[in-house]
Amino acid sequence: IISRRVVLSSGINAEYGLYSGGIDYYSHVAPSISRANGKLKFRKDFQFANSNSSQDISSSVEGDHATDLFTKRAVNVINDYDGDEPLFLYVAYTAPHHPLQPLDSIVENRNKHIKDEKKRRYAAMVTHMDDGIGEISRALTEKGMWENTVFIFMSDHGANSVEGCFDNVGGSNLPFRDGKGTYFEGGIKSAAFVWTPWLSDSQRGAHSSALLHAVNLPSLLLAAAQDRLSGKLMTHTVPKSRESTKLLGEDSEDFIVDLVNGENTTGRETILHILAAKQEASFPHYCSKAKLPNPADYAVLRHRNFKLFHGNGLWDICSSDYITESCSNLLSTDGKGIPLILFEIEEDPFETNNVASIFPNVVEKMIKIIEEYKKTAPM
Repeated sequence: IISRRVVLSSGINAEYGLYSGGIDYYSHVAPSISRANGKLKFRKDFQFANSNSSQDISSSVEGDHATDLFTKRAVNVINDYDGDEPLFLYVAYTAPHHPLQPLDSIVENRNKHIKDEKKRRYAAMVTHMDDGIGEISRALTEKGMWENTVFIFMSDHGANSVEGCFDNVGGSNLPFRDGKGTYFEGGIKSAAFVWTPWLSDSQRGAHSSALLHAVNLPSLLLAAAQDRLSGKLMTHTVPKSRESTKLLGEDSEDFIVDLVNGENTTGRETILHILAAKQEASFPHYCSKAKLPNPADYAVLRHRNFKLFHGNGLWDICSSDYITESCSNLLSTDGKGIPLILFEIEEDPFETNNVASIFPNVVEKMIKIIEEYKKTAPM
């Protein structure tokens, strides 16, 4: 749960919804978490603790599907917009997250052709969300805002692929390896696109395999806002936020935000996916049924075309019950006997071959980058 102070300091001045994941779509309660008389309330505008607050809206909307509630709120914000200042609207649908609670009308009338029941219900959740996004885009159009909008769609991770896990709702990451809760490509790749009327004909429909992280999106939005009058997305650079990035080799000198030009670069060269501390990882996955015998200290780093898994925790993680395809056969070790796997992602996107023996210099450099991160990370 993020504090009101933190949210407001980020520039957000209104909020609506839940303070937890995995809510019931109709009661809007997360049953596994106890807050405010045994459940987290569905609220608006940063009222966190007082269950009697007038901002507690859980009773007034009980029985309404959460997907419809988020859509309605977003449309209302658009309709009430007075145009005095730029509008940033962040709509974080819970669909199609567990639990599977689609509208029966969509299941029967629009996804009936899907034979597998779980996948049919999952698809109905996505269809429902897609309908909501359509309503939002229509509201922007009717308000005369669509031609002055940067629209970004993205997800947060791949589908859960652990058989029998409550969070496995029928999604698939194939042909990529594994899924949610892991740092293989199936777990961290997700669908995303950017649309704005300022895209040129050559930019529309362009695909990029460049490294991009959600923290880079503000730079893209600010650059697009600067380009509003020119009618096209240009190349912009922003100053580095940390002096240590040069040492880490984290990014190139300039962060190029116009990835929509189809060039496979954003200027970002490095993403630290995880730096797991020893004390935090006895249960590294919420659907793991067995506590790992050794602390799962490990790191996963992407640098340019390579991704490195490194740390003693890999001995247990690679054979654990939440890894759908064991990676034990891929493990090698560094000079200190610490296990590692190095993938060359563009040539091996499905992560089948450990190329550490072919690129020992790359392994050495990436371990040094990880060690630099460890110097400033709370462990």
